Amino acid sequence: MIYIIPAYEEKIKDKGYSELIKGAKKFDEVRFLNLQIKGNTLDKLYRKAVNFNDITEKDTIIGFSMGALIAYYISTFVVVKKLICNSLSPMLAGDLKKIPANYIKKLGLPVEEMNTMKYVSSLADETIFIIGKKEKPLMIKRSKSLARKNKGRFITADGGHNLFVKEILKEL
Repeated sequence: MIYIIPAYEEKIKDKGYSELIKGAKKFDEVRFLNLQIKGNTLDKLYRKAVNFNDITEKDTIIGFSMGALIAYYISTFVVVKKLICNSLSPMLAGDLKKIPANYIKKLGLPVEEMNTMKYVSSLADETIFIIGKKEKPLMIKRSKSLARKNKGRFITADGGHNLFVKEILKEL
């Protein structure tokens, strides 16, 4: 199974998800997990994902932006075959201090929880971080550091904060 977790407030019809789902179905069954951070904690979202889905070591989790952070968090508790983080939002371990307060408020982030959490290693057999060359420096830096931490791969793609469908499908 391939699980796809979208960015903040995005839906299955947004930003190329239908193209990603169509392409991913050539490799395995696909399930779209609409796990949204607003009004939740990462721990609640992890439990929701695991309680309603039988995520196993044969599965792949793909996340975009805030969805990539949620996917990464899930993979620190559940062994999966592959984790693909596309433009992971850096929101833990002090990263929030570098993000404008009005943006944090808009997202409705559980600030206390996220400020105290550290980026622990993923349990995924393979980790891949895809990021646009024009992303914010903090996003690039965090994805590079997590790729190193997890002995994963770091891939840059042309563009900014985009869902890189072609690059993701190449990694499946």
